[in-house]
Amino acid sequence: MTTTVRDGLHMTTTVRDGLHMTTTVRDGLHMTTTVRDGLHMTTTVRDGLHMTTTARDGLHMTTVRDGLHMTTTVRDGLHMTTTARDGLHMTTAARDGLHMTTTARDGLHMTTTARDGLHMTTAARDGLHMTTTARDGLHMTTTVRDGLHMTTTVRDGLHMTTTVRDGLHMTTTVRDGLHMTTTVRDGLHMTTTVRDGLHMTTTVRDRLHMTTTVRDGLHRTTTVRDGLHMTTTVRDGLHMTTTVRDGLHMTTTVRDGLHMTTTVRDGLHMTTTARDGLHMTTVRDGLHMTTVRDGLHMITTARDGLHMITTARDGLHMITVRDGLHMTTTVRDGLHMTTVRDGLHMTTVRDGLHMTTVRDGLHMTTTVRDGLHITTTVRDGLHMTTARDGLHMTTVRDGLHMTTVRDGLHMTTTVRDGLHMTTTVRDGLHMTTTVRDGLHMTTTVRDGLHMTTTARDGLHMTTTVRDGLHMTTTVRDGLHMTTTVRDGLHMTTTVRDGLHMTTVRDGLHMTTVRDGLHMITVRDGLHMTTTVRDGLHMTTTVRDGLHMTTTVRDGLHMTTTARDGLHMTTTVRDGLHMTTAARDGLHMTTTVRDGLHMTTTVRDGLHMTTTVRDGLHMTTTARDGLHMITTTTRE
Repeated sequence: MTTTVRDGLHMTTTVRDGLHMTTTVRDGLHMTTTVRDGLHMTTTVRDGLHMTTTARDGLHMTTVRDGLHMTTTVRDGLHMTTTARDGLHMTTAARDGLHMTTTARDGLHMTTTARDGLHMTTAARDGLHMTTTARDGLHMTTTVRDGLHMTTTVRDGLHMTTTVRDGLHMTTTVRDGLHMTTTVRDGLHMTTTVRDGLHMTTTVRDRLHMTTTVRDGLHRTTTVRDGLHMTTTVRDGLHMTTTVRDGLHMTTTVRDGLHMTTTVRDGLHMTTTARDGLHMTTVRDGLHMTTVRDGLHMITTARDGLHMITTARDGLHMITVRDGLHMTTTVRDGLHMTTVRDGLHMTTVRDGLHMTTVRDGLHMTTTVRDGLHITTTVRDGLHMTTARDGLHMTTVRDGLHMTTVRDGLHMTTTVRDGLHMTTTVRDGLHMTTTVRDGLHMTTTVRDGLHMTTTARDGLHMTTTVRDGLHMTTTVRDGLHMTTTVRDGLHMTTTVRDGLHMTTVRDGLHMTTVRDGLHMITVRDGLHMTTTVRDGLHMTTTVRDGLHMTTTVRDGLHMTTTARDGLHMTTTVRDGLHMTTAARDGLHMTTTVRDGLHMTTTVRDGLHMTTTVRDGLHMTTTARDGLHMITTTTRE
């Protein structure tokens, strides 16, 4: 029954069908539609671009609001889930009594917060970066992951433990009030630091090597052991004494404010150096050397056989001349400096911000600096060229080949290593990564929530497209291809192998299997059709409620069976031969045709009638229990 009421621009339409009722109210641009089906009710309100849909099913209720923005709320008793979408932004909140979980997505960024009474766990993901925080009363655990890097912090009142892992490197810090213990492990290396107020003890171990430092206020003692070698340093305010022992060798250094005295003993040889403010005198025996410093002025003369080194410094100016086969001349004048070496050749020119360096031998390095601009070229077998200009940078390496180009927010990085090559292009939220390894190539394109990945390996290719909840995966291997599409609960998989194909759908259910001449098809809903092909053989079954029809074909042979409740009809065809049997409860009719010959038999309980036709001849026989049998023959 349909009822329509019009009042000017207003129109109300009601459609009733048993328990089903649909009501539509139109008022200009406004339209409200209500659908009731038993306990189920759906209400839709449209106002221009805005649309609100509410679905109720007992305690369950779902509300969807449209525009550019979309908010979905699902209530089921105490349970409530709210999802808000605005472009790339999506926030989901799920409440279940005291439990609440909130998830916020914005492009590659995702933050998840779970609350359960006093317990709260927060996880934030940003690309490879992930931060997780768990709170339980006074207890709090924070974990930060960035690729191979991971930092974990555990707090319990005044107690705090921090662990930082970076590959083989691990740093652990334990704080308990004023007490703090720090342990750093790097492979075989380990450093332990214990702090207790003003007291601090540091121990560094590396197999045979061990360094211990004890600090107590201004006092500090450091001991370094390396097999037979031992170095001890004692600091007390401005005073410091250092002793180095190595078998018969011993070096003692005493510092007291500006004064420093160093004594080196090596068998019969002894060198003493005394420094007092700007003045310094050094006397060495063996290789003879005398050094005199007085303020800004310094003259050093060292003679050893044919070699002589004379150095004179006067404020900012310095001239050094070395003789023998080698000669080095250095002239410094304020910001300007020129250095010339002959042997391993080196020329350095500095002029304010500008600097050019050239080194010769087999190796050559050229560096040009001009304000923010810098260009460096290194030739040493492995070639490298680097040019920087403000935000722009280009790097070229040859050997382990690498090319990097940066331009503001845009960055393209290419890494080559033999047959391996990785290319990354970043432009804001967009990122494209290509990895090549001989015949192998993987390409990944990211754009906010969208991601497309293509992997090629010779004839093999795998393509994956992700868009929020939607994901499509295609795998190609020569003639073989597998495609999988996921959309929420629905999944479609198609497998192609030359003549072979398999398809599975979940929703309106369908399964298709092809194998050369063989094929099986199953369709669901209320209707189902099954077809099996095997060369010339084919079996088809159709089900629709109580109705079922089965057809079997084998070359010229065909058998058809139709069932409808108590009714069943079977037909068999074999060339010119055909047999038909119809059953309806106790009634059965059988007909056999063979060219011009036809035999019909009708059974109804105890009654049976048989008719035989052969061209112009017909014979009829009727039986009724023990009663009369009549036979009639016509020609």
